[in-house]
Amino acid sequence: GWVLEEPAGWFLNCVQMLVGKAQQVVGEECENLERLVVLLEEMANKYSECEVGDLGFEDTDNFDRKTKDGERRSIQVEQLLGVLEALMEYMITHGGDQEEDKSRVLLNLQRNHSALESLMVTSLQRKKGKKGEKKDKNTDKKDNKEGQGGDKTESDGKRGRTATDSTFIPPPHCFSLKCLSLILSFTLSDRLPAHQAALSLLRSDPQFSIYLVTTISSKLTQISSSLSITGDEGPQSDNLFRYLNSITSTLFNHSMVSQEQVHSVILPSTSCLLQVLELLLTQFPRRKLSFLDSLTDTNPGTATEEHLNPVLVPVMKKVMKKLAAYTDRLEEADEVEIPSKLATTVSIFALLFKELDDGEGMEQVKEWIKKYMDQLETDNCTVLKPSVTLLLQTVIKVKSHPTIGLELAKGLHSLTGDLDTSVEVEVASKHVWLTNSTKDIILPLLLEHLEGVFDSCDLAISWLKALSSTSTINPTMSTSESSLCMLLARQVNAASELVKTAFPLGQSMDGVLKLLVRLYTVAGSLTKHFTLRTRQNKAVVGQAKFEKLAIMINSQLTKHVYNLITWLENMQKERDLQAAAARAAKHKTVDPTVARAKVLRESRYIPNLILKIETLEKDLIKLGKRIGQNLCEGNKVSISRDFRIKFSEELMEKLREDEDEESDNDTDDSADDSRIQDTPSNSNSTAVEDLTKASLNQEDPSQPPSKKSKPNKFGRKKEN
Repeated sequence: GWVLEEPAGWFLNCVQMLVGKAQQVVGEECENLERLVVLLEEMANKYSECEVGDLGFEDTDNFDRKTKDGERRSIQVEQLLGVLEALMEYMITHGGDQEEDKSRVLLNLQRNHSALESLMVTSLQRKKGKKGEKKDKNTDKKDNKEGQGGDKTESDGKRGRTATDSTFIPPPHCFSLKCLSLILSFTLSDRLPAHQAALSLLRSDPQFSIYLVTTISSKLTQISSSLSITGDEGPQSDNLFRYLNSITSTLFNHSMVSQEQVHSVILPSTSCLLQVLELLLTQFPRRKLSFLDSLTDTNPGTATEEHLNPVLVPVMKKVMKKLAAYTDRLEEADEVEIPSKLATTVSIFALLFKELDDGEGMEQVKEWIKKYMDQLETDNCTVLKPSVTLLLQTVIKVKSHPTIGLELAKGLHSLTGDLDTSVEVEVASKHVWLTNSTKDIILPLLLEHLEGVFDSCDLAISWLKALSSTSTINPTMSTSESSLCMLLARQVNAASELVKTAFPLGQSMDGVLKLLVRLYTVAGSLTKHFTLRTRQNKAVVGQAKFEKLAIMINSQLTKHVYNLITWLENMQKERDLQAAAARAAKHKTVDPTVARAKVLRESRYIPNLILKIETLEKDLIKLGKRIGQNLCEGNKVSISRDFRIKFSEELMEKLREDEDEESDNDTDDSADDSRIQDTPSNSNSTAVEDLTKASLNQEDPSQPPSKKSKPNKFGRKKEN
């Protein structure tokens, strides 16, 4: 195969950067510098005036990397794209934002760049189409070749492209981050009158703006992967952070503040803003105050790296204003991209909300979120998912609406229906956006929220166990245990509604079963914790009101779990019968491997769930004995998790007949025994019996001595 030895695009990029540095240091007196400047300008002009055909490529060329010719052409096009990118950077840093001629050259270079990319994509799509048409024709030929020369094919594989071969692949996009931050600022934010003639040309071409933001997004992905390894390296990362900060400030002002937006890139720039914010908050945790301060004009005041509220609240206020503006325009038919813009803006608000603490400004932000959710009346899935996620995130962070889980569970129960079709579920219309068309989106979000709550409970239980193992008594333990029991009780209420809901078999029902397993696991951990705590003080169970939580789990949840298991078995049986009837009509059979995998997939959660229930019952019984209370009140007998024997009516009738016959035989035998016992005994019977015993006890000298009888492993005596 072909191997790239020297990336021409990056070499030219280094040359143009050296030219820029030399012009600042040396000036224009250097003869070699003048030659390089002339060379770069001539190259930029010539490549901007060329067409794709003039560059040596045609529409019929092959760019498939599986072939040698296609691989060679692909590498050539990649290097040519790098050369065009390096020339574009030279134009950007040498007056492309101020001179109209250079702006036109920049646009032409970008158009040729896009034409080459589309040429490769079109060629590959055409190749795939032809491959699909010839697939059937080549199948027979391939089978014949495999029979004749299979070993040769394996030995003559692609040389130099084995799984262990590692060839150098240069990074894409021959742009520096400094260049991208400059041209982005010029295009989106520069309002100087002297620059408007050149910048209007760039803004009038929507493809150039979209290409610019797309390139920045790809560059951010590349930087994120490298920062995940190196991290913030202090002074060595100052330049990188400065350019990222400039990009963030430009995108934020254009997307959230500016009234003169470039309409072709509003959505891409908002998505890119979310990406760069995630990058900065994750990879530069010690510089949050620095880049957040650049997003607002207000005085940071007493803000610190640990207390960001004085800076965060003004930034979030700007985001909320834009969010409200998008919400008002949500129902306009002409605005096709409004749902996507609103969803991305909500995600940005939620990302900033995670950095907020409980200090000043939290109540104000909480009111903003409540007002926004109350005014939200839409069934658009794109908007609803981040909005509901933000609402549930607010519940976890500030406990603004602790019963939201129960309300959503009741709404899902009323929309989906009960396991018992004869039960009429009360209609719950607490939230306007929870409808039949959105319930499939709300359920995964609710399950994820409850999983997050259980994660917090696990962490709290671990903390309590660590504190209880010490000899000192912590006064906050009793309050924490009481709060934890109250939190779990709210989750039990929500789960009791979900367990009675007739969700369809599949992912939804598996999510509910998985959640129940997690709930019983957390409850079991808390029970074991209280079992250890009772060694110090038995009153802690009553102080935390854990006995009420246990009774609630037994009475409101466990019995409905067994009803759910029975309902699931009936539904699976009904579905299997329908599938068998359909296969019989088509004269098809099921592969045993597929049937076995299906059974394992459908029954993986139920045995584990019943095991967790039984384990919890055992722990509750143990704890109840210690404190002298019945913590299993209202619970039913556990069902075997291994198997159940189901009898048909015919088999039950036959068993009854066998039982009657056995009872008659027992009656006859007992009658015979009674007659024997009623026979009068005489005095000679005792003498005869004594003689018989005496004769049996005498040893016969001709016979070997009898061995003593020993009990075997079944408890029976061996006889001689």
